[in-house]
Amino acid sequence: MGGMDIKKEVSHENKYTMVRSLKN
Repeated sequence: MGGMDIKKEVSHENKYTMVRSLKN
């Protein structure tokens, strides 16, 4: 469960970075 939570957090950060990169 802990690993899954970390994976979810990483996915969210990756999505945010992707959106930021697109905006930039």
